[in-house]
Amino acid sequence: MKPPMILVPGKLEEINKYVLDRTGCFAFLVSDRGWNYSEPTTGKGAVELWSVALYVVYHDYGCKYLKFILDQNNKPNTDIDDLLYRSRRHKRTIERILRTNVAHGGLDSYVPGELKKIFFARENTPIDQLSDKKWFSVAERIRQESNDLVDAIYKWADGYQKSGQNIRNRFSRSDEFKKSIDSRLMFDTLDNDFCKGYERRANTIIEKDLEQAPKEKLASWGEEVSSLFLDETLRTPEDIIRHLKKLLYDIHNPMQPSSIDIGNVLGFSFSDLRM
Repeated sequence: MKPPMILVPGKLEEINKYVLDRTGCFAFLVSDRGWNYSEPTTGKGAVELWSVALYVVYHDYGCKYLKFILDQNNKPNTDIDDLLYRSRRHKRTIERILRTNVAHGGLDSYVPGELKKIFFARENTPIDQLSDKKWFSVAERIRQESNDLVDAIYKWADGYQKSGQNIRNRFSRSDEFKKSIDSRLMFDTLDNDFCKGYERRANTIIEKDLEQAPKEKLASWGEEVSSLFLDETLRTPEDIIRHLKKLLYDIHNPMQPSSIDIGNVLGFSFSDLRM
């Protein structure tokens, strides 16, 4: 079954390049781990697989950058209000309703109220007795709504390119940009590269060794990356990922103080010495 276009390998990078070339912004903090997609063989299988896969794309890769683009307050001066609204609604359905029910077996025996209202309002058949034809129709709706979300991103970028407005500065300074540097991204995902075996995780090092709340460190990292992206030291999602990994590397491999540093702490200064 043909997947939503956003799940086709390489599509996230293509979308990011399109948006970057036209606005200097991006929609996804693309992982360097690659994307593996397996073809579903049934309608229900497609609904279950796509619910989880789209959640990963929208929530994990999109962080809050995608939220910024779809926000009504950040739209260009073009008539895409309805498209943005439908895309926000689709994103919410995937993240808060479908994926949650798939993860907890909610598609096996019953349909929670909100899910039934969206997809099965006119269906009286118990969910475990639904035909695969019905499941295929639900999967097709998910596919089309996801493709419309991609269209919304493209039209958003086109609108800003056409108007000549500088959205990059607002994007760089936004709460969505800064708060994308969160615990899930830093400590649950990127930090895995530095925690082979029994090594302590970065948040533990920050809290125990540096005596700093991990939440405060995340906020400072968010401000730092925002500033570096604003002045174009960092220009792409790949630049940001490399910088974030460098920050984590420094947490795991702190520089040892030199004898001069120790002397300064003890009150000695080489500037006081006279030949």
